[in-house]
Amino acid sequence: METVVAGGGIIRATMVMLQRHWQLIAAYGVGLIFWLAFYLWQQTSIHWGVSLSILQTLLILALLYPILEELVFRGLVQSWLLEKTWGHTSWLGLSLANVFTSLLFMGLHFFQHAPLWAVAVFLPSLIFGYLRELYAEATYPLLPSISLHCFYNAGWFYLFGLRQI
Repeated sequence: METVVAGGGIIRATMVMLQRHWQLIAAYGVGLIFWLAFYLWQQTSIHWGVSLSILQTLLILALLYPILEELVFRGLVQSWLLEKTWGHTSWLGLSLANVFTSLLFMGLHFFQHAPLWAVAVFLPSLIFGYLRELYAEATYPLLPSISLHCFYNAGWFYLFGLRQI
């Protein structure tokens, strides 16, 4: 422990971590800012009393669905598209595999959501796909996109979606 602390090792290690993962950290920040802005725009109040059925619903919406969606869309579809010769072709840092996967992800949301909300999942989907490719060489390459998707869904459904359930 002394070698880490000596010579500003903790500060240096923190800076290295921030440099490596700034996109992931920024993506979490975007979620917080979006929730706050939308919350203020809607001028709603947070209801802190959560019944068990709402808690179960939140767990399904914030854990089960995002995990399954990321395994299917980023783990299978995007990975398969990246194997194609054109899959890595990119524009503004976004691969065609990511764009096509996100279009499919958005398209399937039209079955369960109003058109505006279905379209609204496109940008977060691009972020999840970007993180999947950014962490492709990591031990668990889907973990950043899964954790961010869970985080986005948890905040969104708790602040805005569970009152209608």
